[in-house]
Amino acid sequence: MKKILVTDKVMTIIEKEKNFLHREGIKLITAATNDEVLSIHLTERVDIIIADLPTPGMKIEELCSTIRSDKAFSRVSMIILCPDNAADIQRCAQCKANAVLMLPLDPAQLLEKVRQLMDISWRESYRVLVSVSVSGSSKERTFFCRSGNISITGMLIETEKNFEKGDKLACSFFLPDSAQIKTNGEIVRVIKQVAGSKTSQYGIKFSLLPAEARSAIEVFVERKSQVSTSRR
Repeated sequence: MKKILVTDKVMTIIEKEKNFLHREGIKLITAATNDEVLSIHLTERVDIIIADLPTPGMKIEELCSTIRSDKAFSRVSMIILCPDNAADIQRCAQCKANAVLMLPLDPAQLLEKVRQLMDISWRESYRVLVSVSVSGSSKERTFFCRSGNISITGMLIETEKNFEKGDKLACSFFLPDSAQIKTNGEIVRVIKQVAGSKTSQYGIKFSLLPAEARSAIEVFVERKSQVSTSRR
């Protein structure tokens, strides 16, 4: 039995859709506040939490930090629905969620993300959540994407946005136990989407990476390497 915990607002959206979340073998649980989300997860140990930023109760940052800092309860996938404004995007970037989706929400996008996370634990699926904006352009808003690979020289991101080699980007992200990292970069590699996929991958080369950021990335990469080695 897969357990999915959603806030009341998310449940209202889901109930309008005929989808796999209503199938046998999936238990949907609702919560009215973030405090109730935490309480239910500590009792039920759910597989996925879908929360929206406006939900009353404790701040979303506190909710996510409490869950992620406890080894017994951190192995849960988390999706946050976020209003499309700079202040709220900045808050969500600190939450170590598996996905951040913008409001107003496309239900199909939410359901596809849940489907992707259904059989993947947080420890296995965790990637750096990156806030990206196009340098010197007013046509593209700041958006979120995920980085599957990261090093002191650059990262590989996956997004539905379309870019070309040479495009300049401004990137902002948080690594575990480190401050926010901000840097500029240039797209040096383009891996176009395959049939059936809505996303493409882009290799970004960092420029002028601060010393503190370089050190934080080196620590992060080393920890990931140690985890991979211990599983062999």
